[in-house]
Amino acid sequence: IILFCFVFYIASQFDAAGQSFQSTFGIEKNTSIMIGAIIVLIYTLLGGFWAVSVSDTLQGVMMALSAIILPIVAVNTAGFSTIISDLSSQTLFAAPSGMGGIAALGFIMGTMGIGIAYPGQPHVVNRFMAIEPGEKIKQGRIIAIGWALIIYPGMISLGWAGRILSDIAGHEQILIVLGNQLLPPVLAGIILAAVLSAIMSTADSQILVASSSVSHDLKEKKEEHSLNYTRVVVAVICALAVMMAIFVDKSIYSRVLFAFSAMGAAFGPLLLGRMQGGVPRYYALAAMAVGFFLTLLFYYSDYKPEGNPLERLVPFIVSMVIVQLGRRKQKQG
Repeated sequence: IILFCFVFYIASQFDAAGQSFQSTFGIEKNTSIMIGAIIVLIYTLLGGFWAVSVSDTLQGVMMALSAIILPIVAVNTAGFSTIISDLSSQTLFAAPSGMGGIAALGFIMGTMGIGIAYPGQPHVVNRFMAIEPGEKIKQGRIIAIGWALIIYPGMISLGWAGRILSDIAGHEQILIVLGNQLLPPVLAGIILAAVLSAIMSTADSQILVASSSVSHDLKEKKEEHSLNYTRVVVAVICALAVMMAIFVDKSIYSRVLFAFSAMGAAFGPLLLGRMQGGVPRYYALAAMAVGFFLTLLFYYSDYKPEGNPLERLVPFIVSMVIVQLGRRKQKQG
């Protein structure tokens, strides 16, 4: 499950890197994808978890700076009242596509359902596993929440301003486009670095987790051979992700949400069940399988209601029910 989903997820990161290089430097997209993949591959191979953790810290600072500087400039340029007027005219706060009732509720629940998948992301959970207990946990909590309070409002504000300031077909490139339009070259370069930071900090963590799921979980190796084996797995995963980014025509958003939802439905309920005391083995396997395959089924289904609650919410709920049934049987036994 981890390998399958992460190839999708990492391909999305490489695709985003390709778009960034293409829009900034005019480099052909496929070449840009390979450049981004090679950069991530090199420092992941050389440094491992320590290098990824240090680079993630620096990249997080870059992202926070971009989420402060560019949104302020963009909102000031577009005008706050103009942004509010545009949002009102587009009826973005009304029920989607004029629908009401159950359809609108499904849209809201499907959109909010993205968040419940977060505990099931292995590349996120391993960061918490690496924190020293005690005071470090409290510091990490403050840093994580503070970072989120900077990033998310900033990116939402930037998206709203971008609706007025730029009319581009590829909305996923709005950060780079507005950076080039509104900022001096030096600051625009910082924005590009922030975009690449977001891509690299996600991709490198996922590559490490995916490789460890093969080299440690699936196959036992002697310590002297384990490192080389892991590096081979990292290279193979990168190659598969590059091929998917080049040859599979899917949007970044679509790929990311599928992988995010699938892992959330497969692993999120297990983590929550483990926090409650544990889940019997066969129920855990059943919950993982059902959560993953239901997400896969709804992803390839032709029926996709607004907000896609079937893909983002239903598999998680079904998997969670299986986990709770297992816990109930464990208590009774």
